[in-house]
Amino acid sequence: MGNDSSKVPEYTTSLSVFTPSEQKQISKIFREICEANPTAIMFRLASAGLAGMMQLDKEKKKQKKHQQQEQMKAIKGGFGNPHLRQYLQKYLPAKLIDKLYREMATIGGTNNVKEKVFVVALASILKGSLEQRAHVVRKLSNENGAANPDEVMELIEDLLKVYISICEPSEQIKSWKIENNNHSMPRTNIPAGMMFNETDLEKWISRSPLFLHIMDLVLHACFNVSYIEGASSPWLIPKIPVAKVTNWEFTTLLDIPSLILINCHIPPEFQKKWRLLFSSQVHGENFAKFVSNIKNQGPSVLMIKDKDDHVFGVFAADSWKLNPDFYGTHRSFLFTLAPTVGVYQSTGINDHYMYLNQGQATLPNGLGVGGQLNYFGLWMERDNYGVGHSKAEPTCTTFNSPQLSGKPDFEIEVLEVWGVGPEPGEDVDADEDISILDRDPGAEALLELAGKPRASHGLRDKQNDNTPDQHDLPRDQYKTVEG
Repeated sequence: MGNDSSKVPEYTTSLSVFTPSEQKQISKIFREICEANPTAIMFRLASAGLAGMMQLDKEKKKQKKHQQQEQMKAIKGGFGNPHLRQYLQKYLPAKLIDKLYREMATIGGTNNVKEKVFVVALASILKGSLEQRAHVVRKLSNENGAANPDEVMELIEDLLKVYISICEPSEQIKSWKIENNNHSMPRTNIPAGMMFNETDLEKWISRSPLFLHIMDLVLHACFNVSYIEGASSPWLIPKIPVAKVTNWEFTTLLDIPSLILINCHIPPEFQKKWRLLFSSQVHGENFAKFVSNIKNQGPSVLMIKDKDDHVFGVFAADSWKLNPDFYGTHRSFLFTLAPTVGVYQSTGINDHYMYLNQGQATLPNGLGVGGQLNYFGLWMERDNYGVGHSKAEPTCTTFNSPQLSGKPDFEIEVLEVWGVGPEPGEDVDADEDISILDRDPGAEALLELAGKPRASHGLRDKQNDNTPDQHDLPRDQYKTVEG
């Protein structure tokens, strides 16, 4: 999307990025926007009493011919901001519609957006380069220049809310009963002077395909252009698993942003289905029951809420099984969900991924992840259910993770485990397409922008090679931006 009338000649180039079918759909959308009447008679019908309905119906018929004549004039003249508001009001908040309209209008240099200008704008919005998309992000954050973190985070919050609203009718969302839908977590103080220009934003979104997925889904819902007219758009498939729960007798520790974060980091073949294995709210506070429910169930996501309100856990890439030795693979990772967000993957320093033992007099009895015996990155005791530890001075060697819990020795408030992917014995679909979106190294950066802080560094800082998933757009530890 450009900033002066010289961009209009790009119409031919912009049109060429769309297939003939897409071009036809764009023309239809343009007509629909132009014909959207903010003072439509339907609004009057909605507020009229029964006695006035017949009169309004006559008036409607009388105006029909006149409206048809006016429609041709309207289409030729293009649409204004009120028309775009009327068309997009079910998707976007007014403030974003207004910014989107003003950016479209700058292309043609007039108050009304005509069809050629609309095509150039949609080419940038729906099929633009990273540079063009960074420009869109910046303009929707701050129309007048570089954006500060609060402005960018406000945009992400808005997009996440719209994303979730659009996905609500989907099978994925309907399968979850999530009571914690507060997507605006408390914000940390942000030092003055932090500004993100389009180059900064381009670098970030180049490492954040999940953000592009969410933005694409929202914008394709607004301007529903598919490869084949009438076909279901692949852009409108949410990155959320289907939940299998016999009875929702508990409140999950997850909210939708946290669910997206974890699901986009686990291997693609395990992302489509999650099933509840254990919840202390349902199955009680009993280690033996806990082990019985999670053993030999394939990969799983284990989450703990401690009594300091820290939420953290592990993706275990293999089945839990009783074993006096460490086992597992590098695909396991530790994570935190509250009060900070982080994903901590294998460093390769050792293979101490999973440990589950009981009935041994000379070895620790319980469940452990990372670190070493008696000094785990995450540990739950067998003989004293509800007690555990997270040791990291300064970090856990296996995952380079910090202390996950509020205190090094913690008490469990809630314990929850989900089996992910096909159930044991169920075949994995080997022909299933795997997208770059299925594993997103920038996922937690996006969710951090939704108001969930995490331990991180400045936007332009060089990343620690041992922590490949600690990415940009910080919440807690801002550093001075160069330049």
